[in-house]
Amino acid sequence: MTQLSETRAGLAVLALAIANLLAACTGTGLPLRKDPEQIRAALLTQTPVGTSSDTVVQLLQAHDYSMNRAKTGYVRRTGESSFEEVGVASIKADLGKYYASPFGKTDVTGYWGFDVHGNLVNIWVTKDGNAP
Repeated sequence: MTQLSETRAGLAVLALAIANLLAACTGTGLPLRKDPEQIRAALLTQTPVGTSSDTVVQLLQAHDYSMNRAKTGYVRRTGESSFEEVGVASIKADLGKYYASPFGKTDVTGYWGFDVHGNLVNIWVTKDGNAP
């Protein structure tokens, strides 16, 4: 390896380390790098089925999550071309992001669906990446 390519490799490793450190410093305490089902399980320990929407909002605000409330349920993909609406009201929250490389990040989003009484019926977690 030439000195120039060693320097570039070192800079790439340093950039990745800094990005991960920044992500950790702004972290949410959730295991964002885990599978969406594992993140969902962690969220369900904090907001179990039956939790009121007001309690979910308070928790999300306490963690300073960006969120949107809707007077409709959330639409969840259940197959290649099939979808289901969960709940009659919902909350969407940006749970955080992490960097898998210096060139792209993965956004993690949570959805809470509520019944007509404002009680939680289900949570869904998605991940969207924009790496090159």
